[in-house]
This record gives sequence, structure tokens and C-alpha cells, in this order.
Amino acid sequence: MLEYALRYAALGWAVFPCRPNDKRPATLHGCLDATTDPDQIRAWWTEIPDLNIGLACGEISNITALDIDPRSGGHEFLAAAVDDNEPIDGVWESQTGGGGTHYLFTYGNEANVDLAPGVEIKSDGKYIILPPSIHPNGNSYEWELSSSPIEEDYENDETDAALVAGDGADQESIFGPLRQHTTSAA
Repeated sequence: MLEYALRYAALGWAVFPCRPNDKRPATLHGCLDATTDPDQIRAWWTEIPDLNIGLACGEISNITALDIDPRSGGHEFLAAAVDDNEPIDGVWESQTGGGGTHYLFTYGNEANVDLAPGVEIKSDGKYIILPPSIHPNGNSYEWELSSSPIEEDYENDETDAALVAGDGADQESIFGPLRQHTTSAA
């Protein structure tokens, strides 16, 4: 998990540890402890290597998440809200270990909103769990094919993240265009 946490941080995404196989934070202040500092990230995951990875949403990471929970009818609401022939473009998409979906958009000062049962916009002060974390049920979080924001085929131990934004990353999304972070090698 350390390698993934460092790669997300290299994108400018503020991460923090969550308990192994759990969505609960492993730090005292939860997503308020999120950081892109590689030394702090190494310290957390060196102490407990199987910690899950939390992403602090909002301005700190320049990410707003649309969280779809199937247990509350989120997928049905989304299907009714989005035309069957109109996929959501310009986003990164991950499948949660619990059968839900996270759509990640570029932050645009969105508020936290419960749109409908099982459909939530997560922004400042909220968080989601990132792949390849493990859900409490034992299933892993996974990026949708061709939608990973990081190169997952590692050839070495370097921590520079390569952006490989998903299809439509340069197009307008319902929250506006994605802006890709650039990182410099240190």
C-alpha cells in the first residue's frame, strides 16, 4: 500500500491511513491529517504496511468525489439521472469493495451534498477509500479499466507517479474539466 499512497501523493492528492480492511481512519484527526508529504506517508505505512488508503476530498487534493452506494439505491438513481447513451466522461472511476462506485472530478468548490439515497457528493472535509485498499468484506477497491490516475505496472521502486488519466479526461464533465497535476522529479 505504501507504493500506492506515495504515487497518489505525487499527483498532489492528500492521503491518510485508514485501518486495515476498514474505512475508519487510523489517525486521530482522520482526513484532517491527510498529506502529500512522502516522509509522513512512509512513516505511517512502514509502521503498519496493510493500512488502507484514504483520500481527503476537496480543495486539499483538488478532487470532488461522487460516491454511489448500491445498498441505498444509488446505482438506480444514477441510471435514471444519466441518459443511457451518455456515459460520465472526464472522470476517474473506481469500484468500491462493497459494490459501489466512486467518480472523481476536479474540485470546483462543490459543497458536500446528499443528492439522493446512496448518492453523495464528497468535497471539503470528506474522504473516500482508494484502490487497492481492502473493504471490510474482504474485496478490494479497484480502478475501472483504463481509468487509473497512476501507472500500475511498476518496473522499479521509484515514487514518481505517471498520470494515465482515463478516457475523456480532457473533456467537460458534470463538474467541469479535469486539471491534471504535474509533478517534478526530486
